[in-house]
Amino acid sequence: FPVISSVGHETDTTIADLVADVRAATPTAAAELATPVLSEEIVKIKQYRLRIIQVLKNKISNYQQILDKVCSSYILQQPDRLYTGYAQNLDSLINRKNQAFKNLVYQNEKQLQLLESNLQHNNPSIRIKDEKNNLQQLLEKMHLGMLGVFNDKSYKLEKLMSSLDMLSPLKVMNRGYSYILKDGKTVKNVKLLQPNDDVTLYFENGSAEARITKIREEKE
Repeated sequence: FPVISSVGHETDTTIADLVADVRAATPTAAAELATPVLSEEIVKIKQYRLRIIQVLKNKISNYQQILDKVCSSYILQQPDRLYTGYAQNLDSLINRKNQAFKNLVYQNEKQLQLLESNLQHNNPSIRIKDEKNNLQQLLEKMHLGMLGVFNDKSYKLEKLMSSLDMLSPLKVMNRGYSYILKDGKTVKNVKLLQPNDDVTLYFENGSAEARITKIREEKE
């Protein structure tokens, strides 16, 4: 409890005054301090009440302003904007995942096609079939080449035989000419003959043996 010092009508300061909570000049003043006036206390209580009410009103007003500000914010007006960024990031991640999966599938399909191509290229049955086709084409080319060479040689042979036939003595003999052999050699000049030489006369349809009896040399 608070201690009130009230020695009364003393001008000096006592030790009790120093240790007391409140010092009163007289006991009456001490009694007044210990028992305040009711009307004054009621006024103080009303003032405290008004101050408390005002403080509460101010706090309520502040809270109302904060609440209005929160209610009018774009977050509550458009709550979907809270997760729009996350949704966009999620869509981006999904698109990247799908694209990566497509790229992986494409690479695997490409590698599979390459392996199938290599396997088909190295397949023995296919290689044998290809070699047979190549051999058949080569044989056909050789046949055509040989046929061309044969036809060309045949044509040249026919021309040569025709030329030889034109130069053949038999062709000349068909026109009434003949030739003479002496000792197996053709007599081209009368100077090669001597009287009593045995010669062979060849005609178009046969030959005859003869002996030279007389030689006549024509002068130019």
